Amino acid sequence: AAGTVTFTPAADFNGAASFEYTVSDGAATDTGLVTVTVTAVNDPPVAVDDARSTAEDTAVAITGASLVANDTDIDGGALSVTAVGNAVNGTVALAAGTVTFTPAANFNGAASFEYTVSDGAATDVGLVTVTVTAVNDPPVAVDDSRSTLQDTPIAITGASLVANDTDADGDALTVTAVGNALNGTVALAAGTATFTPTAGFSGTASFEYTVSDGAATDTGLVTVTVTAAGSILQLAGGNSHVCALRNDGRVKCWGLNAYGNLGVGDTNSRGNEPNEMGTNLPYVDLGTGRTVVTLAAGGEHTCALLDDSTVKCWGYNYSGQLGLGDTVSRGNAPGQMGDSLPTIDLGTGRTVVQMDGGSEHTCAVLDNGTVKCWGANSHGQLGLGDTDNRGDDPNEMGDNLPTVDLGTGRTAIMVSAGGGHTCALLDDLTTKCWGWNFRGQLGLGDVDDRGDQPNEMGDDLPAVDLGTGVTAAALVMGEIHSCALLSNDQVKCWGYGSFGSLGIGDSGDRGAGPNEMGDDLPTADLGTGRTAIQIAVGHHTCALLDNLDVKCWGYGDFGQLGQGNTNWIGIGAGQMGDNLAPVDLGTGVTPDSLTTMLYDTCVLTASDLVKCWGGNLNGQLAQGDNIYRGDDPNEMGDNLPFIDLW
Repeated sequence: AAGTVTFTPAADFNGAASFEYTVSDGAATDTGLVTVTVTAVNDPPVAVDDARSTAEDTAVAITGASLVANDTDIDGGALSVTAVGNAVNGTVALAAGTVTFTPAANFNGAASFEYTVSDGAATDVGLVTVTVTAVNDPPVAVDDSRSTLQDTPIAITGASLVANDTDADGDALTVTAVGNALNGTVALAAGTATFTPTAGFSGTASFEYTVSDGAATDTGLVTVTVTAAGSILQLAGGNSHVCALRNDGRVKCWGLNAYGNLGVGDTNSRGNEPNEMGTNLPYVDLGTGRTVVTLAAGGEHTCALLDDSTVKCWGYNYSGQLGLGDTVSRGNAPGQMGDSLPTIDLGTGRTVVQMDGGSEHTCAVLDNGTVKCWGANSHGQLGLGDTDNRGDDPNEMGDNLPTVDLGTGRTAIMVSAGGGHTCALLDDLTTKCWGWNFRGQLGLGDVDDRGDQPNEMGDDLPAVDLGTGVTAAALVMGEIHSCALLSNDQVKCWGYGSFGSLGIGDSGDRGAGPNEMGDDLPTADLGTGRTAIQIAVGHHTCALLDNLDVKCWGYGDFGQLGQGNTNWIGIGAGQMGDNLAPVDLGTGVTPDSLTTMLYDTCVLTASDLVKCWGGNLNGQLAQGDNIYRGDDPNEMGDNLPFIDLW
């Protein structure tokens, strides 16, 4: 075109080429030959996609030579794989000319990766599709635990055993075998494993089970805690009565029964006459099929959180502390307990997490962290900004019962009720107290009640100052004083100090005036190097120490301090610390927990036995008499009998 000749070599040709041209003078022509030397240039290789297969969870090795076998290079150059990457559903690596593709764990289906082919100068990228064929993944058995009572078989469905087991393929799992039982026997029938403890055995037992997905199996271990018959989970003490919760969810109570405190349908005290304890002491009837999870004892009433998350209370009800919309005591006449005893209405959808009873009021922490209190309110102990009792008239409970205002955004971890005051440990680990304060038991540096007037609760209610860098780990209220087990395992008490119940070596109150709390409030001296595990409070204070000693101080008129006298301890210098002797519980007796009444102390031992000492006007020591124990020499230790409960 336009006098220019364009020669185009054949595709991929190099070497000698030619073409002819015609020359003309306008009249005549001639033909000439043009020889074109086409010099060689490198042509890139062409990668042709490949396919391979492997089994699930199995790496596949692919030689580079096999990958480039179907690739082409017009120049005939030698080809090699120089790189791999962009793996889908797996990983890929190149080493010594071999490509290794590893599927993702438990993956099956289509996977892929890319490889780069080179002729030494130019490259191309190819795709390798890897078909990962499914294989059966064995199930994984996750160990389980169960519990049963001594001499009581336990049936465990296979479905519950495999509920926490896993199978990567999502296969249905079943229990196909059981065996290797320790401290018992095990059998499998109709998909249910039944473990039978060895006769008389208590402790840790176990057996193995085989879980199957239909093709593969695994073995899991089931640990079975076999609890001794008659084991006690909890003691709860009121003013002059005690209740014991067994590990089978049944309850027995003894002591004062003037108002039905014991829940046995009469007003006869138990434990103050011969032949009233042991098998002669009735269980509390809380309804058909119902068992108890935890107990709370108030002054002359008792409450139980049941296995269906409901709460029932019985005993004295003058102020509505049973929460039933009247002032009728329950448990003091036939036909009032069992299915006839109503549950407490705490509001739509609400259940109880923790509760405590005061002298004539009851408080509970609910499942949403709020607190509700009902019963006597003469000092504002219900925390509602007035002095009106709640629960003594219809329509005062349920959604009509307000929650205690603990402050903006605050919820409660635990609540403790005293004689006429209440304290709560909040979610930010602060402590707030309200109600009766005539001896400083609220710990606010004055004697003004709180919660009996508007604008005294919520953000207007100060937190109790327990000192720099410490918070309460647990709170326990007495009749007129309050105690906290601190985060450093020390004990601080405030309020009424005339009996020495604060354990600080004088008879002064604390918390009733300025500069008496915080770092100015001494801890109770428990002895050199000693710390507390648990505290319990009546008109006195007791602590279970880290070395498993029990020490009690304060009001001692009834022998409740366990010292063989009626002295008050903690009221003078040099009475606490190493000078305060531990309570003698007897040879080989190890305490597990403490509970107190107003004038008594009880210990639950590590061997699930109970000893009580102190006042005994109403049989609260459960010895078949009215004799005080602990107020005279030679009444403690091995001379103090265990209580016959079962």
